[in-house]
Amino acid sequence: MLAAHRARPASVLAAVVTTVVTTAVAVGGLAVLTVSAAAPASAADPGPTAIAVGPDGTTWVGTAAGGSLQRVDVTGALLAPVPLPRAGSVDGLYVEQDTVRVWVSYGGGASLIDASGTELGWIDASGSATCPTTGARDPGTYGGVVATADRIVLTHRCGDGIGLNTYARSDLTARGGASAYGCPTCRFGQIAFSPRATTQTPQGAYYVTVPDAAEVQVWSGFDNVHGTPVRTIDVQAHGGGVTPRPTGVAVDDEGTTFVTDSANHVVYVYDADGTYSRYIGNPPDPDTGSDFGFDTPVAISQYPRTGSISQLRGNLLIADRGSNRVVRRDTYTWLFWNAPLDGSSPPPSGPPVNTTKPSISGTPAVGQTLTCDPGAWAGSPTSFLHGWNRDFSYVPGENATTYVVRPGDAGRKIECFVQGVNDQGTSDYAVSAPVTISATPPPPSAPVNTIRPTIAGTPQVGETLTCGDGQWSGSPAPTYSRQWQRSGTALPGATSSAYVVTGDDVGLPLTCRVTATNSAGSATASSVAVTPTDGPVTTPCSGRPGVSIDAGAVWTTSAAVTLTVRPPAGATQVVLSNDGGFDDADVRPVAADCRYPWTLRVGGGTATKHVYARFVGGGVDEVATLSDDVVLDAAAPALRRPVARPVARKQSARPVYRVRLAARDAVSGVQKARFAAHRGGQGRVLRAKAAYRTRTPGAFRWVQVTDRAGSTSAWKRARIKR
Repeated sequence: MLAAHRARPASVLAAVVTTVVTTAVAVGGLAVLTVSAAAPASAADPGPTAIAVGPDGTTWVGTAAGGSLQRVDVTGALLAPVPLPRAGSVDGLYVEQDTVRVWVSYGGGASLIDASGTELGWIDASGSATCPTTGARDPGTYGGVVATADRIVLTHRCGDGIGLNTYARSDLTARGGASAYGCPTCRFGQIAFSPRATTQTPQGAYYVTVPDAAEVQVWSGFDNVHGTPVRTIDVQAHGGGVTPRPTGVAVDDEGTTFVTDSANHVVYVYDADGTYSRYIGNPPDPDTGSDFGFDTPVAISQYPRTGSISQLRGNLLIADRGSNRVVRRDTYTWLFWNAPLDGSSPPPSGPPVNTTKPSISGTPAVGQTLTCDPGAWAGSPTSFLHGWNRDFSYVPGENATTYVVRPGDAGRKIECFVQGVNDQGTSDYAVSAPVTISATPPPPSAPVNTIRPTIAGTPQVGETLTCGDGQWSGSPAPTYSRQWQRSGTALPGATSSAYVVTGDDVGLPLTCRVTATNSAGSATASSVAVTPTDGPVTTPCSGRPGVSIDAGAVWTTSAAVTLTVRPPAGATQVVLSNDGGFDDADVRPVAADCRYPWTLRVGGGTATKHVYARFVGGGVDEVATLSDDVVLDAAAPALRRPVARPVARKQSARPVYRVRLAARDAVSGVQKARFAAHRGGQGRVLRAKAAYRTRTPGAFRWVQVTDRAGSTSAWKRARIKR
């Protein structure tokens, strides 16, 4: 039975812009708004109040108690919580889809954090010293955050204003805002964004719940001060019950909308035009143990239908507050699991799930050996089953991690597949990208070191160091030998990959020298030196796990950079990639100095380059991803020939000249200009601007400009008009 339609307020409140006084600074390449920190909020409610699923399948969960975010993997198993940098109830979460970075809304502002909880940015949006967690400020009912390519949008639970604000991603300055249309006293709840273009929303649309008006408003944007929503979804109690309270919303790439009704314990589904389709759950009563309904579902997130994890595509992750659990369902009736957040009952169990697909390494040519890497998995696999396909059909008898390419494979596609095994069973197949086999192997070539050897372990007396071979090119694939050296002298008998530090090594540089040999020749390369101590050592690897590019640089002029990667305890390997899906990953042993030479991906249509890191080892969360980014500006700024003209033709021994500077840098921007009387002279360095005034134009005869990344143009001779 349908509930009676309730009357809505007739008054109209136009969109407004809430003024926020801010100061912008830069942290690790990200503009950060710094005002007063959000005030702590006390809350005893343990249930989830916010939820978001990331590209790696990890579900992030916030609570009214705050302090940390809980995490659930694809199988429903609890992962280690991530500490938050600020106190306060969490009312909104959004995970960036190209990297594992999370926006966390506390009601009065939002943090951007990495996978370890380090704060990368902060927006203060409240102007309020306190923020209650009940009634009109309940974090499970009001507030939210979403990010797009150029905007961050916060719906306000706290503060003196009502509504939402948008912030430019480039500098996090407030750009626009809105209040709930038709309900001047209403606060917004969760917000979602759909890139689906329509005639009304050519650039996509924002879907935001209005709990106290029982509706979802669809906006094309919030930059027009007098804007109105393009459509309103009228939420009714389908399945019976009281007046709905829509709190959570998710929308897929086709515009299908999913709305949680916390008052009637149900999720409603609406078609792209806003027409009601069906409900999920058993409304209107709360679930009392059947596990097929809900008990106060307050927030919802959907894994993309085109996401990389096939088993998770299109699935809904629901924050069920009353039962203190996360629910994973499909968009109809199938329940995958309920994951309790308090550990009061055993977590869901099942076979492993692949989160990063397998990959093939080696030269794809006849006579060469290919190796299958299993990729990343959730569900704690204890072993893997391997197989190989030729032109997408199984090759009988090939069940090893390696495959020797046969003459009959020439011109055909080879791929490997992997199944994860644990005590609950065997997973679905995870298949690598195919490689095409060359009819003839490449001509023999001597080994060339492309990534230098590494030393892993603690450089302390009695500890064992491990030599990693680095990476090499060359055909056929080389074999390796190793030699440990102290102060540049070979240590007798120290030719294995492992070396135990002795008292004779204290204070002296130890290196590992690797020789690669094949039929075309040999080459050697040495690791970075480590200096052992006779007591505990503090290295760049100490501290909270993290990754930084060129020591946290904002800009770089070269794709060749140095990564500093601090691993968690127990890690033995680091998995590095230029893409968040780890489709082209590089696995290296943990380096003693935490530093790794790396080459950023060139191209891709954007100057901002990302690096992602995961870790392998005992007790390590192998799907947790850390990341950093840097802006690559390899091109020098463009400079046209400057022109100097007198400002006015007056009878004067020293007239004033106006020197026009026409310089441009499309990526980082022109920062400074050097003027000199002679080409290559020291001259004067001034902040770059369009024009300068001088009585000594000869001192401005030669000009060069430098961009913010440090690239400098060629010298240009100015034209001085008398």
